[in-house]
Amino acid sequence: MRGHELMYRVLIKLWNQGDHGFVNGVYSHDNDRVYPLYHDVVYAEWDEEILETPEGTVKQKVLTHWLGTDKFFTAEEVISGVYATKYPGVEFVDFATAGYDPEIFLNDDKK
Repeated sequence: MRGHELMYRVLIKLWNQGDHGFVNGVYSHDNDRVYPLYHDVVYAEWDEEILETPEGTVKQKVLTHWLGTDKFFTAEEVISGVYATKYPGVEFVDFATAGYDPEIFLNDDKK
């Protein structure tokens, strides 16, 4: 219940500041952050995968986890760039550095 309360308090503060673009929010118990959900934003975690090809070893970024509204795509679509045609305007944001720490955000009168 604490996570839900913090999430709604963050969303209310964002709304009062003029941010009316979010459609919902998520509270992450893993890092105690609130992620407002927007139609054009995907919070993403990446990893590197090493592939052996006939040309040699290649490092490739792999999407390992994502959080968003209704975006359904595969890791291959992200790597190849097909997602941009399927969902024009979508922005990938780093999950680890995005979101709001509710304790800081709600107590900061400047934000």
